[in-house]
Amino acid sequence: DRIDAGDMDVAEKLTDGLRTRITGSKLPEKVEAEILAAYETLEKTAGKNVRVAVRSSAVGEDTASSFAGQYHTELNVSRDSLIEAYKKVIASRFSLRAVQYRRRYGFEESDTPMGVACLRMVAAAVSGVGYSVDPVQPESGIMRIAAVAGMGERLVSGEASPVTFFVEKASGRIVKTEKGQDSEDNKLILKVVNDSALSRLCRIATELEAHFAAPQD
Repeated sequence: DRIDAGDMDVAEKLTDGLRTRITGSKLPEKVEAEILAAYETLEKTAGKNVRVAVRSSAVGEDTASSFAGQYHTELNVSRDSLIEAYKKVIASRFSLRAVQYRRRYGFEESDTPMGVACLRMVAAAVSGVGYSVDPVQPESGIMRIAAVAGMGERLVSGEASPVTFFVEKASGRIVKTEKGQDSEDNKLILKVVNDSALSRLCRIATELEAHFAAPQD
């Protein structure tokens, strides 16, 4: 309530201070115990020392008012750093950008409660983003798949230059490949991403499109 939209220095200082108080605080013992117990349950099915992605899940996300990209995500989190990662995600709810966005759309703080999700991570050699319909040529029947070495965050953040595959969805045939700027990354990606893998992606995309196009109960 004390943030003045006209004084960005004060607003930044207030929100920085709030996030610091959250990350510097100790969780209630019961909350911390339940988080760690849930992680240990996950280890029983996913294996010891499983790594997780810790991210937000907030009421109102991906509606008419999207909160996409505003809250923190921590990747490759181990048990030892799980609690700190949890606090970072909670604190990110009070970045200046997120607070101003909620105020701009008329939300009170109580209107947008946030949970924190922990998702098992795949130890990926190659990750990427796929478009089942190429946004540049939507009527072409081509899938567009961008791949980078390692985790997909490198692609989303712009840190890495991807290899981009243009794949005919009906057949799974690669019609064009555009290499990235890193020759070592290119070598790994082209070794891992083969016709068989891309064909499977095409089948999955086609099945998903058919599912969502069908009338739903």
